[in-house]
Amino acid sequence: MAGAFAELTTPTLLFAGSADALVQRVEVESAAQRATAAQVHWVDDCGHLAPTERPGEFLKVAQTFLDSVHARPGMTA
Repeated sequence: MAGAFAELTTPTLLFAGSADALVQRVEVESAAQRATAAQVHWVDDCGHLAPTERPGEFLKVAQTFLDSVHARPGMTA
């Protein structure tokens, strides 16, 4: 998983569940470190399908992330 992230140069949000049984926390953190502009949002007591398990939280976090990306110089919608 982390290897492919090394090629990412665009702002990236990783929305991850702290109780994910399929993807380990260390893998998510490694992927975020390899990407140029990645950030991780951890969802407590949440599994692999964090956006569907916590849709309200996902929408708030995603909107904040997208607003911050749009506000960066050189980024347009």
